[in-house]
Amino acid sequence: MMLHTNRVISFEMGSNQATVNGQTYTLPRTIEDESGVVYIPIRFVAEQLGTTLLWDELGYSIIMVQKYN
Repeated sequence: MMLHTNRVISFEMGSNQATVNGQTYTLPRTIEDESGVVYIPIRFVAEQLGTTLLWDELGYSIIMVQKYN
């Protein structure tokens, strides 16, 4: 489960569904655990939180940035 201001995002291992504030969404793939590492679709999370994803090629990582108006 992830909490962010007024959003609660819930995932279930082995499922391809997520719940956001009680509403169910179908994910592009299932939530998986590979050797103790849980993989979730980060783009879905970013969209639900209203953030932007940036790719850091040097650090080979994703940065999630809050959008401001």
